[in-house]
Amino acid sequence: MALIKPFKPLRPTSRFAGAVAAPPYDAVSVEEARQILQNNPLSFLKVLKPEVNIPFYSNSKKTVYAEARNALKEFINSGVFMQEEKLHFYIYTERADGRRQSGVVGLFSCKEYEESIIKRTEEIKYMDLEDRVQWIEHTNVQGGPVFLVYKEKGTVREIINKVMKEPPEYDFVTEDGVRHTVHSISEKGMIKGVQSAFMDIPTLYIADGNHGTLAACEVNKKRGGVSGFFLAAAVARTEVNIMEYNRVVKDLNGFSQERFLQRLKQYFYVEKIGNHTVKPSKKHTLDMYLDKGWYKLIIKENYIGKANPLESLDVYFLEKYVLQTILGINSERGNERIDFVSGKEGMSTLEEKVNKEGWAVSFALFPVAVSEVIQVADSGFLMPPKSTWFEPKFRSGLFLNPLKDILAEFKNEKTEDYNIWF
Repeated sequence: MALIKPFKPLRPTSRFAGAVAAPPYDAVSVEEARQILQNNPLSFLKVLKPEVNIPFYSNSKKTVYAEARNALKEFINSGVFMQEEKLHFYIYTERADGRRQSGVVGLFSCKEYEESIIKRTEEIKYMDLEDRVQWIEHTNVQGGPVFLVYKEKGTVREIINKVMKEPPEYDFVTEDGVRHTVHSISEKGMIKGVQSAFMDIPTLYIADGNHGTLAACEVNKKRGGVSGFFLAAAVARTEVNIMEYNRVVKDLNGFSQERFLQRLKQYFYVEKIGNHTVKPSKKHTLDMYLDKGWYKLIIKENYIGKANPLESLDVYFLEKYVLQTILGINSERGNERIDFVSGKEGMSTLEEKVNKEGWAVSFALFPVAVSEVIQVADSGFLMPPKSTWFEPKFRSGLFLNPLKDILAEFKNEKTEDYNIWF
């Protein structure tokens, strides 16, 4: 069974929702966040990536997290956010490119996460985890929903379809062309109906937000919580769209390009395909950009893992045989020799990383299927960090889950000003 709990969120008033809604903190760089805020000062990125608010800042984490708290306080005290007085669930729907995904937004159980009723799907990058823990501890909110996936049950679908016939609380289109609508559920009978429907769902899977889930539950533990909850949106697997998550590597571990290609030929059939390419079209086929040229890498049959679902994934094969065995990158967690490029950014970004930014080689992967994500998790394994890119992503800032009464706290708290301009 899956336990879902209604909550009283802090959320933007309807007139500000479209402006406040921001990409998740890990979906944009600091430079991209700064550009967004120049065009839209109401973006919740002001809270999610507080370093953009601190010109000439030192690298003091205390200063950065204090600025996140100050920015949140400014949103609340200026009336951009309001506090719900009644318990709610929400149906958060995104539409793009003819696709629709609807997530049931509520609070999910840390206890069920620990018991693997809510299953992790990827390894954790622990540097990122500590940052999220500190951010939550300083702001006392969860700023965006974790993305959960479930095997569809008709009862949940019936509830979603019924609720979506009513006028939405929010309805706006973001700069990337995605339409966002949010419908609220506050009637007690409907709330019980949602909870009853999720009781029939045996397992949930963390599609996006492994760090956010663990961080929220870690903060709850630190504060002596027995049965904590985290904010999430649960989506039926049939509505989920996964894109590839590609890799770029800083160096060839001391190998010449010729020697590197020779090492690859142990595991792949290697074919040079010229200056232009398209995304890999099938599983067990990768594309590689090296020295201003593209190569097709087809995994040799005797190296394709068949012992379990994890070993059959291209992203696992790339990590084990190329990143670890050849390039000596022993862990993708927190390693500065590797970076990640979403499929949304396109193949041209992989070329630019090598041609203009000094990276040595880039790899394009075929996307992992949602069925594979579920199979790996059900088998008790974890995919490498950043194996999947879910698109579209739920925006942050539309629902804040307060961990305490921060409205009362902010009224009497003096703001520390770190925005010092000369």
